[in-house]
Amino acid sequence: VGEPDDARRFAAVHQRIAEAMNERLWNDELGMYLDRNLDGTWGDVVTPTIFYPLFGGVATPERARRTVTENLLDPSTFWGEYAIPSISRDDPEYCANGDVSETSSPRYTYYLGWGDENTCEQWRGAVWPPMNASVYDGLKRYGLDEAAGGLAARSTSMYLESWDTNGYFPEYFDPEPGQVINASAVDSAWRYYTWSNLMPLMAVHELVAEDAWGEPGAVTFGSLALPGRNTVDDVRLHGHTYAATVSPRVTTLRRDGRDVFR
Repeated sequence: VGEPDDARRFAAVHQRIAEAMNERLWNDELGMYLDRNLDGTWGDVVTPTIFYPLFGGVATPERARRTVTENLLDPSTFWGEYAIPSISRDDPEYCANGDVSETSSPRYTYYLGWGDENTCEQWRGAVWPPMNASVYDGLKRYGLDEAAGGLAARSTSMYLESWDTNGYFPEYFDPEPGQVINASAVDSAWRYYTWSNLMPLMAVHELVAEDAWGEPGAVTFGSLALPGRNTVDDVRLHGHTYAATVSPRVTTLRRDGRDVFR
């Protein structure tokens, strides 16, 4: 944007942050960037924020790969059909809608019936679209395309399942199959929550998108990770309108109504 002095200053700040995080916040035993207490002990709560160093460009390539392979793609922690839960599935505080389980914090009352409020659902398991999108962008930044495509497919499926079954897309999604979100997420104001559209937008970006981490103005298209045949139309980038179709047999990109790749 024509501010080279600011660019240099912010780049230097980013470099200092990256060096400090890699020195102090990388837990090599667990293969993740993790919170630390002021006394130097490690935090004991693991959430999707362990993947945010990828979004921020802080992680080294090897540490990014380890974090994803050993944590994100592990169904006992974050992966699965309904991903990504807002706390690791193996945490004692994790619960899903309607689940009554032991907890180390007696201050909560778990959600037990439709219309009841519960803090457990929101930050002890619920899938939040902005979290998923931030993790997805980090995966794309580091070229971890297989994991990114898997997350895009899962996110889109959760969104479409809610829309096809209930006729709305809620503020957040339940992390376990066969359940519905509690009333607090689907009242009259939140049944069409804007940021929930991030969920299918990830699949759109798998098919055709501006390359956020590449050369300015670059466009990426196609996906090796989305299942089946997928098509998107009317994607507008840099003064052009794109359409893409991707399947195991064919990839087609159209710009302004004309084939540019097949």
